[in-house]
Amino acid sequence: MTGYVHTIMPLQSVSFKMGSPLKTVGVINADVSTCIAGWLDRKPDMLPVSIHVKREGAAKGRTFNVEVIRFKDLMGGLVQSALVNCIDMEGEWAR
Repeated sequence: MTGYVHTIMPLQSVSFKMGSPLKTVGVINADVSTCIAGWLDRKPDMLPVSIHVKREGAAKGRTFNVEVIRFKDLMGGLVQSALVNCIDMEGEWAR
């Protein structure tokens, strides 16, 4: 994907970039120490996930539609991350 880097955190222990994906440009089939390889103009196999969050006592809930990659080793964690973020988007869960 192309992306936008919002900020760079140059920490001595673990530096990283915070960014957002913009446009899908292909798929990766290898990520090894010497390179990342893949194909341009291919679409990844994505699983659509719909998450409905409704607070107790609320008149209506909110539905979030996301996509996660269909990759057995990552799918559970990605769906869990999406769920936690959807709940967080509704705010003020801890009283």
